[in-house]
Amino acid sequence: MLTIRRILFAFDFSEGSTQAFPQAVFLAQKHGAELHIVHVSADDAEGSFPIATKDLAEWLAGDAELDDLPIVQEQRSGSKPGNELRSYVEEEEIDLVVMGTHGRSGTDRLLFGSVAEEVVREVPCPVLTVRSGPEKSIEKEISRVLVPVDFSDVSRGTVSHAAHLAEAYGAELHLFHVIEVPEHPPANMRPENFPEKAVLDQAKYDLEKLASELELKDFEVAAQGGDPSKQTLAHIDSGDIDLVVIASKGRTGLDRMLIGSVADDLLRKCPVPVFTVKPGGRSLLPGEKGAAEAASA
Repeated sequence: MLTIRRILFAFDFSEGSTQAFPQAVFLAQKHGAELHIVHVSADDAEGSFPIATKDLAEWLAGDAELDDLPIVQEQRSGSKPGNELRSYVEEEEIDLVVMGTHGRSGTDRLLFGSVAEEVVREVPCPVLTVRSGPEKSIEKEISRVLVPVDFSDVSRGTVSHAAHLAEAYGAELHLFHVIEVPEHPPANMRPENFPEKAVLDQAKYDLEKLASELELKDFEVAAQGGDPSKQTLAHIDSGDIDLVVIASKGRTGLDRMLIGSVADDLLRKCPVPVFTVKPGGRSLLPGEKGAAEAASA
């Protein structure tokens, strides 16, 4: 089970926030964590805060309840919500941020939301973003978890986070690798036949080897050729995926502002919740301490 002691639920009175709330409650209850509900407002008159327990209960779905869940509510003033949320994460040693985004469909699907994007880029802990609209929003609807694997140094940690999440949700774990097809394939190779079957089979073998090294028990693997972002999004749409786990490339300093083209694309366009792991930041894996946490110890 992941080590999650404190979860920050970022609330902004939007539909996206209320749809993300059941996920925050489920993960807090599953891991015995405190749930911190934080609202940042430039106008003290905006909405009613703190939120009444009966209103919080109305946002829940299924059989979830708030009984025995330690909840902290705090409102902060500021014109830059992203900065305030980041400060709260650092001050309270938050392990996970859960928040809604505002993209929906069509043109809006390309919009990630400036605050959510800033939080994902800059906080030192993982972030779960839940898109507003008809997408999955309660724990019982998470039945398939996808983790794109690029066999980089951070892949092992990302897959491990995904495996623990899949276990928490009682979901299937899918490992997916895209072999990037060159813009100009070899002259003797037709684009529709590239990469060769042997290359795809090797990728699947490598995925299974990684899963074996991490001692994963229940998982499926798939490999495909093409553009990594496009093929991953297509696989999500066609495979009835309910949650995606990715790694950002943000760390510290200037690099802290960078996510990476594929991860950035998925965050902006993915129609289902996205759990972003922060390499070099706080790790939620049992027995591990992220770089940001180690530095402050």
